[in-house]
Amino acid sequence: MSPSIRVDFSQPAFEPLPESAYHVAITGCKSGVGRESGKPYLNWEFTVQDGDYTGRKLWLITSLAPKANFRLKQLLESVGASIPSAEIDVDPSEYIGRELTLTVIHQVYSSPEGDKIQDRVDKLMALQTPSRRSR
Repeated sequence: MSPSIRVDFSQPAFEPLPESAYHVAITGCKSGVGRESGKPYLNWEFTVQDGDYTGRKLWLITSLAPKANFRLKQLLESVGASIPSAEIDVDPSEYIGRELTLTVIHQVYSSPEGDKIQDRVDKLMALQTPSRRSR
């Protein structure tokens, strides 16, 4: 039997970020396969780099299915990659640390505790200078 672990549930869960544009860095990426679709995907982790929400995390799943990989192409182009109209090898680790601007919108989902609002990554674009970012 393993020893018990003390867990503090007194802190509230993260509130959604305000809908806005954020300067983020890619800080992780894990591959997976959809439970229902059986199709491969990449789950990208972003970390907010400045402002009141520095350090907050956001995630985006990009499909690797040929007819649904447009989101991956948008992401890679937003961090400066030139993507040809051809089949290519992509190494997600090459993009860790790259920075971009993304916009967050809210999405409502149902849970056993009732409807909840969560962040959803909407637009992906090249990093904008602070004077051009909306905040």
